[in-house]
Amino acid sequence: MKPSGSRSALAAAGILLALGAGFLWKQRVTGSGHGHPKSERPECGLYFAKENLCATLFWVRRPSAQELEGKARYSEFQLTFWRADAKGRAQAVSPPGQVLVSLWMPGMGHGSEETLVTRVASSEGQFRVEKVWFSMPGQWEIWVSLMSEGRFVEKAKLDFFLDGKG
Repeated sequence: MKPSGSRSALAAAGILLALGAGFLWKQRVTGSGHGHPKSERPECGLYFAKENLCATLFWVRRPSAQELEGKARYSEFQLTFWRADAKGRAQAVSPPGQVLVSLWMPGMGHGSEETLVTRVASSEGQFRVEKVWFSMPGQWEIWVSLMSEGRFVEKAKLDFFLDGKG
């Protein structure tokens, strides 16, 4: 690998690794919350149709039984936003505006604590999501919202099942 292209090569490798690895911990992709069928962009973890953006979630620190027992506090993940170029290759791209992430447990009708989302300055299109806390096992939704100038642009969701084991 040449030093001049190493940063973009590493970003591309990270995107491909995340895509190839699939989703961890019994996750499955659903539509974006705007009536888009999940088959519209099956290669996307999360698809934002208005912006024609994909995002892939990669766990940095997965939820665990220790978190549920109060022995460990927060999980953490990274979001990488990307768009396919004319040749179908993934190109990291930053979404316009602000990225927000919220957790929702639909079966119980409640959410969780506010997450902390920060842009990774050294990497195009990458965001670190900290303070991710699932208060109990069960079905959860991870909602990623794009905001611009204080207004909602678009959101997408990822269904996530936490079994409480491990």
